[in-house]
Amino acid sequence: MDYKILEFIRLHFKCSFLDKFMKHFSTLFNYSIIWMILGVGLFFFKSTRKFGFEIFFALTLELLVCNAIVKRFTKRERPFRRNEEVNLLINPPKDYSFPSGHTLCAFLAATIMIYFNLWIGIALFLVAFIIAFSRVYLYVHFPSDVLAGAILGVCIALISHVCTERMINLGWLEL
Repeated sequence: MDYKILEFIRLHFKCSFLDKFMKHFSTLFNYSIIWMILGVGLFFFKSTRKFGFEIFFALTLELLVCNAIVKRFTKRERPFRRNEEVNLLINPPKDYSFPSGHTLCAFLAATIMIYFNLWIGIALFLVAFIIAFSRVYLYVHFPSDVLAGAILGVCIALISHVCTERMINLGWLEL
């Protein structure tokens, strides 16, 4: 099913506009730099410091859970390696495919921002969905990779939020 969805998108959605848009949009979110900048920006102000901390805490959890554990345990090959016909529009990622780190980080940031500001959170969820689609469109992830990334992103954000609240309530963290 994963491969059928991937091929359907490749065969029916490809066009020069989406090629350029998805390439640049997805590349913009490489290495979680945008999310780190958001975290720094929020951490800079006392009134939003807690949300900046939550983003950094969640990104740290993402690094440990996604990159250090899940990707190395599953070792899922990327879809472009299985299909020689595909000409990648971006540099081929060197790590494993499952789960999508781009998608995971986008969904964790959107989830945390919902607590801060509903409308900003909704806007970031829209961005997160476009990022998820871009990863499939660019043929660097299977649909299940981005679905798992979205679910893990929301879960990690919720864990980050609960842990931050708990650390504040216990007096371990003063923001």
